[in-house]
Amino acid sequence: MDDDRILNLSLGLTTSMPLDKSRKYAGIADDIGMYRIFVGEDLLSREVFTYLTIIALQTKQVRLATGITSPYVRNIATIASNSIGLQRITGNRFDIGIGPGGIPEVEKFTGQKPIRALAVMKETTFILRKIFNGETVSYNGIKSKLEDFKLDVKKTLPPKIYYGVRGERLLSLAGRLSDGVIFSGPKDYLLRAKKNVNEAAANAGRKEKEVNNVIWNCFVNIKNEKDVMLAKLVVATIASSLPEKEVERQASADRIVTIKNDFSKGNYGEASKHVTDDMLTNFCFTGSLDEIMEEVKKFSKAGFDEFVVGPPFGSNPSGTIKALESFV
Repeated sequence: MDDDRILNLSLGLTTSMPLDKSRKYAGIADDIGMYRIFVGEDLLSREVFTYLTIIALQTKQVRLATGITSPYVRNIATIASNSIGLQRITGNRFDIGIGPGGIPEVEKFTGQKPIRALAVMKETTFILRKIFNGETVSYNGIKSKLEDFKLDVKKTLPPKIYYGVRGERLLSLAGRLSDGVIFSGPKDYLLRAKKNVNEAAANAGRKEKEVNNVIWNCFVNIKNEKDVMLAKLVVATIASSLPEKEVERQASADRIVTIKNDFSKGNYGEASKHVTDDMLTNFCFTGSLDEIMEEVKKFSKAGFDEFVVGPPFGSNPSGTIKALESFV
């Protein structure tokens, strides 16, 4: 690999972003040869599979994935049906990213906190794989109640299943069952979480390469104070969903607790005010493009396979994405 090339450099979008902008950024990512486009689902914004379908029609070669969607807010039959539909539209370029989701958002969307996450994730993975393989499924579980359910999967490959999870038990499950894990959080946490996943995979008799390790943290090509404020809002979002054990490990634990409280009340702007410069450095990849990519190389050497860029991207998203061509 060339020293200036970051292997499997991907683009991150969310359904809260205006669709016309996302289509533009996706087109650039496709043109310059980025590996994948992850689309995160903002539960209080646009629907992720519709959003991805529009992105799919805008692109020709880049892979696509949810990053993530939650089985707590969507019926498993719907997840499966939409996934196979996107496989057809894209010519087998789609993978499904799943996870419990952010507790405040899920609670606001469904009226209750996600419970029994380990069992729900295991069940969802088990049932999705059966459906993706063309099996007829009858099942009565925690979130899945199906009777003789089957999809036409001709000419489609089974989408790979990625986990977007935190917490030791969920990370261990990801190592045992998933095709890949989307990591986000403090940079020291990323290394611990990856170790947890790799150890669980090895204990299950899996090779390390069977699980794709993805970093998706805040990414901002900083040029002005507005870029800094954007970065702090994303850092607050990441901090708000950290597991309690991980919060306790952080020097900024008290601030993170305050951020969590603000998020639970929907006070996102207030939450971002509690993000310090040290937190920004720890949770986010910031600086010039060359500085960011130098740091990414260190994580690549540590065994991470894929790096997701943005959002936010900075004050010139299109220019930043185009400039990544030399690293693809």
